[in-house]
Amino acid sequence: MDISAFSLGDMLRCGLELRDAGKSAQSMEEAARAAVRYFADVFRDPVTGERQCALARFYKTHTYGALPPDLQLFSRSLMDSEPPGQNMKCLALLATAGDREQWNDRRRSLKHRAIPLPSPE
Repeated sequence: MDISAFSLGDMLRCGLELRDAGKSAQSMEEAARAAVRYFADVFRDPVTGERQCALARFYKTHTYGALPPDLQLFSRSLMDSEPPGQNMKCLALLATAGDREQWNDRRRSLKHRAIPLPSPE
């Protein structure tokens, strides 16, 4: 599919193919990996065949208190202010796919594994 000429028909096809890509997933993380891999692979330049998405990521909102200890520590390291409350929202990276090798494993992300959202702004 060509993202620069994305049509209603493409959207419907994309929805069906995305659903099929995650059909056999045994977890939310597996489904997220299937989704980002789909977006990274399916959108191609119609002339060159090169990928149009250099990086695709899938995040899920979690409360800080529900994050595993390593992601709590990571999230806290990104904050300049006082310690986060247990109910503070964070974006937790579930899956990533991209052109660079390190972009294909969420655990290798340097700055985006758990993004704190200390306020609605």
